[in-house]
Amino acid sequence: MSNPQPLAIRLRALETYPVLGQLLLGFNNYVKNLPAWQVGASSIFVAALIIRLRQIIFHEIPIYQRTKSWAFKVARMFPFVQNQINKELSKTRKDMEKSMLKPPTNWSTNETLPASRMEHSDLVAVLQKLHDHEGVSDRCAAGKVSGTVYAGGTGFKEYTDMLNTATSLFAWTNPLHPSVFPAVRQMESEVIAMTCNIFNGSSTSCGVVTAGGTESICMALKAYRDYARDVRGITKPNLVAPRTAHPAFDKGCDYFGISLRKIQENPTTRAADLKAMRAACDSNTIALVGSCPQYPHGAVDPIEELGKLAKEYGCGMHVDCCLGSFLVPYMRKAGFEFPNFDFSVRGVTSISCDTHKYGMSPKGTSVLMYSNPKYRQAQYSVFPDWPGGIYGTPGIAGSRPGAK
Repeated sequence: MSNPQPLAIRLRALETYPVLGQLLLGFNNYVKNLPAWQVGASSIFVAALIIRLRQIIFHEIPIYQRTKSWAFKVARMFPFVQNQINKELSKTRKDMEKSMLKPPTNWSTNETLPASRMEHSDLVAVLQKLHDHEGVSDRCAAGKVSGTVYAGGTGFKEYTDMLNTATSLFAWTNPLHPSVFPAVRQMESEVIAMTCNIFNGSSTSCGVVTAGGTESICMALKAYRDYARDVRGITKPNLVAPRTAHPAFDKGCDYFGISLRKIQENPTTRAADLKAMRAACDSNTIALVGSCPQYPHGAVDPIEELGKLAKEYGCGMHVDCCLGSFLVPYMRKAGFEFPNFDFSVRGVTSISCDTHKYGMSPKGTSVLMYSNPKYRQAQYSVFPDWPGGIYGTPGIAGSRPGAK
């Protein structure tokens, strides 16, 4: 005897959705008199149509972005539109050249090597002239180069002198060869350990030193991509991030073949819209992104809630603290109310923090931290079968300046 439960469920569904019931009955009346081959062909056609519609609706790139991209491509086919675009590009290029290429007064540019060597004193004089150009150094010292130099004020000169001395001591070192320069390796490991401690890392927390926030973000994406591929079998990875996340995430996704799902931020708070980010997640999501704070508005994303969402989907959770760096960990000690955002939040698996901002190190350095070595392991690039020997690096660069 057949089980009556599925039939009862179907009947209740038809009662709940009468329009669906009418459609099903109409379809049944239509196909019951058709030959078997037509029923089969119709079923295949409908199934293929449904699959295609699903691909269009749930494509890795949101449909509105694809529509906008398609419309732009079509518009560029018209000569008038293309001419206007070329005109604007030319104007923008000239404006950039005018603003960026401003040599000092009476300065002659050199495009070939000089015929004779330059005396040391003459070279220093040239460098001094470039250094003093337009008073940039004075503005840096006064702390008036916002978003570019994160130091200034009292003691700036003394600090700069100390920095120059430290840099000169390690000018010829290269962390690519740790056995040759063990002191550089030791200093890097101490910087990583101290930074992990500041961000409430556990005994398993680890990290790497990179050439800046962009490399930290890119390397985190590379690690999540490779980890998801090797452990979860994901071959079509996607990253879910607010629209306000730093363009380094766009760059990293472009480099490593990751689909970036950009989500509109909350229009009132400008923080990440948790509901929208949840809707964008699926089984191919390798990580979520939150900023503390983000660059455009200075808003802090809801890291605790995003951490819970990452745990729910079994994916990574990266917190971009590049801008906040060594300010945000001390906000509470300074008497401000501040949300949890670091490794104390369950679900947070990586954090990027720029030491060349409020860590007072020279450009460009950053620390990328992980909650567990398994993610850092996925970041490495190792080539054991190279004729020159085993070659491996933790980041993009091979040789890099140990002075930083």
